[in-house]
Formats: sequence, structure tokens, C-alpha cells
Amino acid sequence: MTQLELTRAMTAKERGELKEREAVIARGLKTFVDVGTQLTAIRDKRLYRAEYGTFDEYCQGRWGMSPKYGYRLINAAKIVNNLSPTGDILPSSERQARPLARLNADEQRTVWTALVDSTPPKKITAQKVSDAVRKHKRGASQPGERFVSTLGLMHRLDKAEALERELDTLIREVRAALDSKPVDVGRIRKAVSNAAAAYDSIIDHVDSKPGGRR
Repeated sequence: MTQLELTRAMTAKERGELKEREAVIARGLKTFVDVGTQLTAIRDKRLYRAEYGTFDEYCQGRWGMSPKYGYRLINAAKIVNNLSPTGDILPSSERQARPLARLNADEQRTVWTALVDSTPPKKITAQKVSDAVRKHKRGASQPGERFVSTLGLMHRLDKAEALERELDTLIREVRAALDSKPVDVGRIRKAVSNAAAAYDSIIDHVDSKPGGRR
């Protein structure tokens, strides 16, 4: 028996466990928590190894699901298990649970509890969960960080206003050059170039502030 065969060899107990867990997956492909829980055990114990080299190959070959979706189911099951102590109302789909993966365990319970308290169960959607997570993360920033951010924004706005004044001046120069007799082409080109540079600077500074176009 080769080293690879030894590595992939499974005991009768392991084969039996794999069969039981796969039966749960087959019965409950619509029950994302059950599927995620079974996939977690199969991955962690490497129960796939008799036929597949990696867990990713197992997801694709055995179940026809992308590895990415398999890991999402695993994460969703973990999240729901973490939320279980908060009550009977829990995420009803992997998509609802997914945004909570951006938070730690305590934050997940805090955000979910607040959402359940303020929203009828049938009105809870993946988008509302995502919005609640974003709101929590914005509010979680430290006061000092918000103060520094505000100062930075004020500085950028002041600089943008100064650039706007400079642009107004340059536009007047362009108009004056166009109205000159005879027309000074070199002066026009220089004024237009300076005005364009000032405009680009304004756009860069406005785009860099929160809520900008980027």
C-alpha cells in the first residue's frame, strides 16, 4: 500500500460516519444549517479523503456545489449556532446569515438581537441584516478616530474651496485671453492648461472625502 493509499485509508467507523453525514446533507440540502454542520465535520475530519484529495474537490465532485458556497454554508451554520441563545428567531437562509460573518461572535448576537427587536420576523431580509451590520460597524469606530476623520474632511474641504477660487481666477484668464486683440494663442493654451489642472485637483480632493464619487 502506497503512502497516498495509507493517507486516504479510512476505518469502518469513519466510513459509517461519512455515510450518516452525507445522508443528512442529501435530505436537507434546503436546510442550510444542517448541511453546513455536516460539511464542517467532513472537512475537519477529512472524511472525504478516500475519494477526493481536497475538501474543495469533494464539494464540487460529490455535491456539485462550488467550494465557495460550501464554505459559506459552513460559516452560516457557525453563525446560527452562535445566535441560538438569543431566541427562537434565527436567520432563515445562508444569505441572511452571510453579512454577520463580518462581525465577531459577541457583535453578531448584539446586532441580530437589535434587528429582531425592531423588525417583524417576516420582514427580516438579507439586505436589512447587511444594513444593520454596516450601521454597527460605523458606530463602533472610536470617538478619537471620528474626530481625526472630521479634521481630515475639513482640511480637504478647505483645500477644495481654495482650488475652486483658483479655478474661477483661471477661467477669467481664459476668457480674457479669448477676448484679447489680437488673440494670444500661447496665452490661451497656458490658461486652459492651468484651469484643467486646477479642475483635476478639485475632483481628486472631492472624490477622496467620505461620500465622494469613488
